[in-house]
Amino acid sequence: MQKSNFIIWIVLCLSLLTYSSHGLALSQGDILIRGGTSLISPKSNNGPIVNIDDKTNLTTSITYMLRHDVGVELLLGLPFKHSIRDKALGTNLKIVEATHLPPTISLNKYFVHNDLIRSYLGLGLNHTFFLDDDSIGPLSGAKVNLSSSSGLAFQAGLDYKIKDNLFINVEIRKIYIDTKVNITDIDKTDLSLHLPSSLNFKSSIDPIVIALNFVWTL
Repeated sequence: MQKSNFIIWIVLCLSLLTYSSHGLALSQGDILIRGGTSLISPKSNNGPIVNIDDKTNLTTSITYMLRHDVGVELLLGLPFKHSIRDKALGTNLKIVEATHLPPTISLNKYFVHNDLIRSYLGLGLNHTFFLDDDSIGPLSGAKVNLSSSSGLAFQAGLDYKIKDNLFINVEIRKIYIDTKVNITDIDKTDLSLHLPSSLNFKSSIDPIVIALNFVWTL
């Protein structure tokens, strides 16, 4: 999954080279509202202890144009619940379900290509809150805590015009998320004979996020 996502990222960035000064102009003070669905795909190697599954959910973003080609964007969404699987023992069983919110604020540079297509590149800051961390499966009974994380976020996107003020959008982001995982009371679980009573480790999630949206210009 990560290799194909990386290829999409490269192709999308290369498409920005076909810049034109004419077409779908934006103005200072315009507001862009994007709404759709996003796939969060953590990197394939999250460390030696666990692996983290992909997850899809609804997201939205609001962009305020500071000038005709630069806007500040706030990305929001419904909470994402990821299944976390055992890697250390080689079972690949689900052992934790973790719910998080990854709000991200970005500064985006827009490029107009023609009367139908505009694109953008963005650099931002993400802060991920972990809201609910539950042990499941053979780890049921243990206490799990994942720390919040702050990191850089990069994005590229394309808007395709359907009609006045309405667009279809595809975008891709790379977000850097590192969390510290603390698991205690393992001695009360089915894994008590295989693991110590507590574990503390760092997991680099660093997902690729692919989104498909509708866009409204106000």
